[in-house]
Amino acid sequence: MSLCPVSESASFRRAVVLCFASFLAMSGLSAPALAAVTPPPSAPTATAEAATLASRFFIQEFKVEGVHSVNSDDVEEAVYPFLGPERTTDDVEKARAAVEKLYRSKGYQAAFAQIPAQDASNGVVTIQVSEGVVGRTRVRGSQYTSPGQLKRLAPSMAEGKALNFNEVGKDVARLNQVPDRRVTPDFKSGVEPGTIDVDLKVEEKKLPVAANIELNNRNSPNTSDLRLNGGVSYANLFQLGHTFGLSFQIAPEELNDAKVFSGYYLFRPAGSDLITLQVLATKQDSDVSTLGGGAVAGRGETYALKSIFTLPGSDSYYQTLSAGFDLKKLNQDLRTGDSVSRAPIRYTTLSANYGITWLGKHGSTELSLTPTLGLRGMGSDDAEFDTRRFAASANFSYLRGELARTQKLPYDIELMLRSQAQYTDQPLVDSEQFSAGGMDTVRGYFESEVAGDQAISVAAELSSPSLFTLLDRKSWGEWRVHAFAESAWVKLQTPLPAQASSFNPIGVGFGTRIKVKNHFSGSIDAGWPLRAEGQTQVGDLRVNFSLGAQY
Repeated sequence: MSLCPVSESASFRRAVVLCFASFLAMSGLSAPALAAVTPPPSAPTATAEAATLASRFFIQEFKVEGVHSVNSDDVEEAVYPFLGPERTTDDVEKARAAVEKLYRSKGYQAAFAQIPAQDASNGVVTIQVSEGVVGRTRVRGSQYTSPGQLKRLAPSMAEGKALNFNEVGKDVARLNQVPDRRVTPDFKSGVEPGTIDVDLKVEEKKLPVAANIELNNRNSPNTSDLRLNGGVSYANLFQLGHTFGLSFQIAPEELNDAKVFSGYYLFRPAGSDLITLQVLATKQDSDVSTLGGGAVAGRGETYALKSIFTLPGSDSYYQTLSAGFDLKKLNQDLRTGDSVSRAPIRYTTLSANYGITWLGKHGSTELSLTPTLGLRGMGSDDAEFDTRRFAASANFSYLRGELARTQKLPYDIELMLRSQAQYTDQPLVDSEQFSAGGMDTVRGYFESEVAGDQAISVAAELSSPSLFTLLDRKSWGEWRVHAFAESAWVKLQTPLPAQASSFNPIGVGFGTRIKVKNHFSGSIDAGWPLRAEGQTQVGDLRVNFSLGAQY
């Protein structure tokens, strides 16, 4: 009979204490009542007071047997207060409880201490510890993952090892990092007395393969309408939990407008639970105009090495941190009217990203910060940067941030507020600028219709209750309609004399968003621009759509 299912949730440690209390009681492993400790013999006494005095004895030493997993000095410190003359069996019980408490504080929830029957006439009291050792570990239900690999990922539950539930929680989290795989340990009384058997129950709904395809019309100015995006990844390469993925974006109506191909490899170094490494390569061959004052034809490559750090979290928040280098090799044509000038550039950046999400009963709040530094001497010089963008330097820096709040209102209505910003005090090349316009910033405009060095954008979106819930079809997924208002202010540092120095796109509109069974998604947004920017005029209705499927 399964006695103690354990999940990898943030409330794991609280649940496991209650779980093991019932487990120990049901299995008969709980510490027995104080066994008889026979004090030194004394002459018969005639009164109750004399009898009490006679029951006192001198404890010269506690001999604690079976200690292997905690420091012996800590054990000595735990029992020290109960040594000395005039001690009673109550002091012996307190010493036993102190040893047990020590084990609990170290994460050994299955350990217990007991006092065997003994004669304390020599001043030595024996305390026997059972550390809750794993007797047998089995894997059940695994279809696509090697049982041996699952055991290697859970060293805290290895046979012959005392169960430390601080470590068990970490191992459960590690086991469940692969998408669509859920591993839950079950604890049972072992065949051998004082041991615990562990069953690792595995649920694998499908191969650790993820794939997606999406068709949308998120085009930039002077390019064809449609974009086709897709990707595929495998999340258990070599049975090591490594992930390899490929993705692409093309313009199916005119391939020269957008061709982007990307691949990444994600893995944890052996023995590391705190760092995940990602290697990324992107090849871009496109003919896309994004700048309001001219068209930029882009051909280039980006190579990145990132470290992703595991940070502590809880039921109420989680956080992420990553840092790494990007090597960018961009070879683009800058077009101004009928003239075209080559402006190749190569440079390296050091960037970091910190994100935190607070979860509450009535909504969630997200914050992210991304500082970026251009590394002088690791690519093109200042003259080449200046050719690409007037007064730009290889030694650049900027800070980008985002703050978003999703608030749950009565009747399942949701309000989303979001702000994005970028700050720098110097001109940036176009690949590092903040782009505004499109689905991620200001709907009603082309994607990346305007760009600048400094920027701030704000957005508000009010969503209806899920129509599936209203139609009593909640299991189908989520379908909401929404209205939005969005704006951005974008500024160029050191603009050319004939160049506009700031832009202020503003858009309002409405739309709908649907997600069915976690496999199909779609959206339609109709946006009206309230200010003329780039090629968009006031009142030009722009309708964006997206149709996607995920596996």
